[in-house]
Amino acid sequence: MRSGSAVVAAGGAAVYALEEGESNDETVKGSWSAGNYVTIQHPNGFYSGYAHLDQWGVLVEVGDFVTQGRLIARSGNSGTYNPHLHFQVGAPSVSIAVTFRNTRPHPNGPVTDEVYAVDGY
Repeated sequence: MRSGSAVVAAGGAAVYALEEGESNDETVKGSWSAGNYVTIQHPNGFYSGYAHLDQWGVLVEVGDFVTQGRLIARSGNSGTYNPHLHFQVGAPSVSIAVTFRNTRPHPNGPVTDEVYAVDGY
């Protein structure tokens, strides 16, 4: 995912936590981290997380209620060397499989080390 691409909420819920001040500058990275991120807590106890966002690219605040599809951030490469979006859904010690609309179906979720490119990228 190119830096600056739109990141939207996968589902409606309250913004639980965020960080947005980490630099995208590769020269300051010593090791991998989540970098800038948004965590959304869903009513069913699950969380969705969006990491490696652009510095100052978070567009919501803790406590905001977001609807599915709402723009919440801009992608970046904070905490990592390559621009991409780290997306995860889960609950404490639980995760669930997801399939993205722009990929072929994955009944067991995305495949490790497979690239899921955005159309036209």
